[in-house]
Amino acid sequence: MNSKLSLRSFATLIGVTLLLFAQVRTATAAAPTREPVTPPPPCDPTGLPCLILPAGPPDSGVCSFDVRIYFLNNNEYNTTFTDSQGNPTQILTTGTLKVNLTNLSNPAKSIDLNISGPGLVVLGPDGTFTQTTYGPWLWIIFPGSLLDYSPRMFFISGQLVADFDSNGNQTTLQIIGGNTVDMCAALADP
Repeated sequence: MNSKLSLRSFATLIGVTLLLFAQVRTATAAAPTREPVTPPPPCDPTGLPCLILPAGPPDSGVCSFDVRIYFLNNNEYNTTFTDSQGNPTQILTTGTLKVNLTNLSNPAKSIDLNISGPGLVVLGPDGTFTQTTYGPWLWIIFPGSLLDYSPRMFFISGQLVADFDSNGNQTTLQIIGGNTVDMCAALADP
């Protein structure tokens, strides 16, 4: 009988603790918001959302040829968490994202990728931020950032951490684990 009573007391204590924790969280921050990720507009007559990455060296391009990225299936969502003043502190990206990469100098060189992540952005109060990716992701080092880093565009299946300054320029990149594939090399002519 005592063991049943203590087990019930323990369960009640856990329930009350969780209830109090939920009330404290509610008092300190608003509920997170969840919104679909907006794809880019179409960039060619197909009408599919897409981006064109320009050819050039690291200060002005990504690969040695232009690359088109079609967004084939975009069912991603951003969940934004805020502090007690309503300032965003974290953005969690989840859902499905499938893309097609094409070498525009040789359209026969094309690759479909599932890059569904997820990923987490932690926002600093000074405008800096850190992005951590988990699982499959396409990482692009845009012109002007990390000029000595190669490859400039790669597929990663694993964890990556990147820091950005308050102007959105990437300042660091660390691959924690997993496999990477240089997508410029994969799309290049033999």
